[in-house]
Amino acid sequence: MYMFVIIERMKKIMMIKKLNFIFILLLIFPAAFAVAGPPAFYLQGQLIRSDGTSVESPVVNFSLQVLSTNDECLLLEETFVLNMTGTSGIFNLNLGSGTNTGAGGLLDVSQAIDNSLGNITGLTCASGTTYDPAAGDSRKLRVTFDEGTGPVTLAEDHVLQSVPYAMYAGTLGGKTASEFI
Repeated sequence: MYMFVIIERMKKIMMIKKLNFIFILLLIFPAAFAVAGPPAFYLQGQLIRSDGTSVESPVVNFSLQVLSTNDECLLLEETFVLNMTGTSGIFNLNLGSGTNTGAGGLLDVSQAIDNSLGNITGLTCASGTTYDPAAGDSRKLRVTFDEGTGPVTLAEDHVLQSVPYAMYAGTLGGKTASEFI
């Protein structure tokens, strides 16, 4: 009976030491354990020709461009190649995992949608080469595809908006950055 109690107490002491060690690691290396959103997002759709048939080519090249809303600056461009045989024209692209062409100047999708970067230079814009994002700026997503007959850009750019949870994620316990020291 006494041996069992001693063993159980030893287990509790070891557990407390492990928890203290993990807590110390979390204090020392917070970035290693930070919970962040995924560095990518999905674009799903269906390509249907004007005659009503689905695009089902074995090689379809896609280009996704992230643009600033106001100045029409190209922030990021990624390309994808899909085999769409037997898909009824349905595609699923993961923006953030394509091949970055470097045409936009930014490294990844998280930078392309980050309004806190400040003045971004060296971009290709409708007027000038800089973009200074403001709080609340959205982005546009331009989709172009080519099934071998020449590139086709969708008529309208998609406006990227935040979702409610992402808006909450911009706070910590409901407090904004300005409320901290």
